[in-house]
Amino acid sequence: MKRVCVVFLLVSLIASSGRAVTVGTWCGSVAADPCHPVAGTGNWEDPYWNDPPTYLPPSPGTSGDEVKIIRDATICTVATNVGNYNWTLSVGSVMTGGAAAELEIVGGSIGMREIRIGAGGTTGSSTVTGYLDQKGGTVSVYNDGDIIIGRMGKDAGRKGVGYYTISGGTIKYDGLTTTKGRLYVGGVSSTEGANGAEGTFTIVGNAPSITMRKLYVAAQTTSRYGTGTLKFKIGSAGVSPIRLTAADSVILDQAGADSTAKLLVSLTAAPPSGNITLVENQSTGDVIGTFDTVNGNPAPEGASVVLSFGGNNYNYTLTYKGIADVDNIANDIVLTPQPATPALPRSD
Repeated sequence: MKRVCVVFLLVSLIASSGRAVTVGTWCGSVAADPCHPVAGTGNWEDPYWNDPPTYLPPSPGTSGDEVKIIRDATICTVATNVGNYNWTLSVGSVMTGGAAAELEIVGGSIGMREIRIGAGGTTGSSTVTGYLDQKGGTVSVYNDGDIIIGRMGKDAGRKGVGYYTISGGTIKYDGLTTTKGRLYVGGVSSTEGANGAEGTFTIVGNAPSITMRKLYVAAQTTSRYGTGTLKFKIGSAGVSPIRLTAADSVILDQAGADSTAKLLVSLTAAPPSGNITLVENQSTGDVIGTFDTVNGNPAPEGASVVLSFGGNNYNYTLTYKGIADVDNIANDIVLTPQPATPALPRSD
């Protein structure tokens, strides 16, 4: 059962100090007591911001302030154009109610300065888990923003676990800052221990469109590490690649033994013929690093990948060099079909 989402939204009381603040509560669409509902769904545009319910303040808001979806077992749905806000959006709960907080995008558009899915807090030692399920619409980050899936908090043990699944719609970076627009999958954490952040980014089919500047899986630097997983579910028309526009834009498993980068690939139908591009590097620079595993097996350059559907096996080779595409640079992550094994001649 869906329950209303809880979002803390604060009007900045200390804006002059430059500190981020979070005040107020998104309580949901229908409830006798808006801030303590027992059931129901919540839409972003419903007027239950704060208690008594009021509409969300106009965008863009104060830079650095946060909107938080943090109530266990709740789903907040975006179905209309809700605006572009100069805030950080954090999704994640400690799951004391048995299920994590979730943001669902089914249509319209939402823009944020930064988006964090599964962001560990600043105090305590509980694991914070968050979900974002995008079936349509547009999610954008702009100005100096990133998308972070799995982020450890400041305290040791404040683990962040994030899951972002996209089966339709668009993810994009709309900012002009050349150092931002990064997609982090399980790799932004402090130095209080290995694998402090866990993130999983899943792409289903070829309907989505994903364009960011850089991709980090499992590590930002050698001191900020975690576990990152990219999952691609390939249909009859293939799968949408992650498109990246910055130079040296793909960084995998940067912390080596202290981080873990996983690639999972599966079929939901018989795949199309030809190459299947997973990450499309539209600028200069080779892919930095490799995945630790692909479908549980070692994943060096040239690794064999066997995918199955309908009783048939499809054999591929994993390459981080890809093929020369529109920029004439071979630096994509691609599955290339292995040549079919010729039938042996009959002995009779």
